[in-house]
Amino acid sequence: MTDIFTYLFYLSLMSFVFFTSFYLRNKKIKYKQFEFDIFYILILLVLSFFIGFRFEVGVDWSGYVSIYHSISSNSKFNYSQQFYELGFYSLNWLMGVFDLGYQGVFFIMAFISWYFYFKSVPKYIIPFFVFFLFSEEYFFWGMNGVRQFAAMGLWVFSVKFIVDRNFKLFLLLVCAASLFHSTSLLLIPFYFLPYDKLYNQFFWILIYGCSLILFIFIDLSIIFQNFELLFLSLSKNIGVIDRYVGYVDRGQITSQDVSLGYGFVFKLVVNLFIIVFSKNLIKWQPSLRPYIVLFFIGAILFNVFYEVKLIGRLFSYFLIFRPLLLSYIVYYLYFIKRKRFISLLVMFLYIIVFLGSMYGNSNMCCPYQISF
Repeated sequence: MTDIFTYLFYLSLMSFVFFTSFYLRNKKIKYKQFEFDIFYILILLVLSFFIGFRFEVGVDWSGYVSIYHSISSNSKFNYSQQFYELGFYSLNWLMGVFDLGYQGVFFIMAFISWYFYFKSVPKYIIPFFVFFLFSEEYFFWGMNGVRQFAAMGLWVFSVKFIVDRNFKLFLLLVCAASLFHSTSLLLIPFYFLPYDKLYNQFFWILIYGCSLILFIFIDLSIIFQNFELLFLSLSKNIGVIDRYVGYVDRGQITSQDVSLGYGFVFKLVVNLFIIVFSKNLIKWQPSLRPYIVLFFIGAILFNVFYEVKLIGRLFSYFLIFRPLLLSYIVYYLYFIKRKRFISLLVMFLYIIVFLGSMYGNSNMCCPYQISF
């Protein structure tokens, strides 16, 4: 349970971003040279301010503060003596040089993250994408998994260039994402998937159903334990893997206590709903096919490997397309098909999920405190 101020604060922040971007969705761009309305920048600045200047909010808040102090305490740029990604290390070091504090790191990371999420979708989808990023708990998770949340923003934007078949820009963005979270380099091969051939709604529903049966009835704990042993063996020879050995040492490769509450089941149902609705989306917006395929990969990985936290780092890159696709679905139902009751019902259910996530202190989001 949390205090009433925190409920009101998060609801007000989400409402501000939603309604402001909703108002701007049909507004003509005044400064075309920036290809982005100046008012969106103001929205991002407000959002980044409250994320950046939070105090003791987020599971890893204290860890990131300690990292900042550790890096900024050395006036010399000494990247080789640590294991954080170059972009994240450089940002912490620069904030230390200019004495801008850990708040500067949080602020800039938030601005980078949300800027690319905004740029990933058309203006008319932004308010709905923001709504689902908040209500799907990605907003809270972004104050915890700071580095990966930024990398995921770049990744989501990069999929535009899978659609446009522009490998150079796609590669540039994925490499930029790796400056904050090196795992994103594993996403490069997904440019080459034959997305047109992979989509088959009937087989997808069948595969998803099989993965649910595996999820519900089959105990994979022995396989996961052997996975830990394999992981330790590989880490001795592969440097990239070696940095994650701490997960094994702390017992964090697999989750010992997975909560299978109503929220968990609700998201499984939502995943199926998106797969069932995917054919309508493709008919309306054929360019969504790669997003749908990537989401489907994440939904299957989640069902099979939900207990493996380390693989969770990977399937997060695919499940991030759930709020994006929900945004298109709600827009399609409300504005194109005029089935407004269904779209409003989906949003209402997600408001309940959002309230529940605050009540459950998702990612230690509560109570919200500011650092001054």
